[in-house]
Amino acid sequence: MELNPRTKKIIIILIFIILVIILAYLMYLLFFQVTPEAVVINEQVQINGLPTIGNDENGQLIGNENTTNSESLTNQEKTDKQKQPEAIVETIDATSGQKVFGLTRNNTGQLQYYDQNNGQFYKYFSGQKVLMSDKIFHNVEQIAWSHNGQRAVLEYPDGANIVYDFIRQKQITLPPEMTGFSFDSTGEKIAAKVITDFPDNNWIVTANYDGSGIFFVEHLGD
Repeated sequence: MELNPRTKKIIIILIFIILVIILAYLMYLLFFQVTPEAVVINEQVQINGLPTIGNDENGQLIGNENTTNSESLTNQEKTDKQKQPEAIVETIDATSGQKVFGLTRNNTGQLQYYDQNNGQFYKYFSGQKVLMSDKIFHNVEQIAWSHNGQRAVLEYPDGANIVYDFIRQKQITLPPEMTGFSFDSTGEKIAAKVITDFPDNNWIVTANYDGSGIFFVEHLGD
């Protein structure tokens, strides 16, 4: 059956319109459609209070201890872990003649501390003490340890502050206005109070462990 010219013309027009619509849609997809951007979630450093490391005003260990596999511990290490911090300090003092300060337990269960007599840091496990660094730190007043025990912020009576990396044996000076330090769980970030003679400049801050990248969290005022 042969279509009449009028019908053919209508069909051709319809086909043309369909082709135009398809072409327009393809051009839209190619040039104008906005691709949804991936949602990026900024990872924030969690600082659970100031300070969080768990040393009292005498530099002694307080708070929760880290959990280790008891099967891998020696009898001496099990005994050390069962003791209260005060008893451990008394044991070290009595057996070594040291004056223990800033006692902490790192994430492997080993005890670490500062000897106020000679100004050096030690690890203590299995009844033995091991020097952490040959460097001497005189008259340390406050100590804030990282969770893994690899870094510590040391505060001095004159207001000087340093962070010491015991793995790299590297010392970094922090601003003297900072105090009340604590580390986050990674040991890469610190929190502190910035205290100055001007109340408007007093803040709780976070920063990288070396003092860079300071972020002002909360104004302290007077």
